[in-house]
Amino acid sequence: MVADLVNAVIPVLSAALYAATGFVQKNQSGQSFDWQKFGITIGVGVVIGAISVYAGWPVTADNIGQQIIAYGGVIVLLERILKSGYKYHDNLSTESTESQ
Repeated sequence: MVADLVNAVIPVLSAALYAATGFVQKNQSGQSFDWQKFGITIGVGVVIGAISVYAGWPVTADNIGQQIIAYGGVIVLLERILKSGYKYHDNLSTESTESQ
């Protein structure tokens, strides 16, 4: 039970760290922080955490640093894929509306 909780929390922690870097970056450049994007990033971490528990991917004290980095990479990759797909779909919808 505790191992499952740790397996679920590590990806969420990775997502929070990645989202925090976005917060710092936006804050330094004077842009307003987008809390919706922050929430989506955390949500992706939650989904990956659920998958890791279901798949039985173990997290041990020996590899916890590696897992944080690996989950962080998966979060960034998955988020980029989702954003690209959304933008592609949105552009197709805009083009079809303009051609009518």
